[in-house]
Amino acid sequence: MKSDSGYLKLLDTIRTFKKKGFVMPKMKTHKGAAKRFKAKKNSIKRGSAFRSHILTKYSASEKRGLKAPKVVAKSDERAVKDMLGV
Repeated sequence: MKSDSGYLKLLDTIRTFKKKGFVMPKMKTHKGAAKRFKAKKNSIKRGSAFRSHILTKYSASEKRGLKAPKVVAKSDERAVKDMLGV
């Protein structure tokens, strides 16, 4: 019976918070990260750096290599997931 009283206290606390208008804060997505990363099934895709301008010094094969999809490193994955709210 002791656990029932604890549960009832919790319900009472929740009701009190709702009456006073207290709501838990929402998880917000980091908008800069949302524009740069896309969460996939097993990994997080990212864009490639050094592709915006002054590409004349690169060979055609190097430029083609910059088009290929890239994946976020395992060491950075947790931080990116936190920013994306995944």
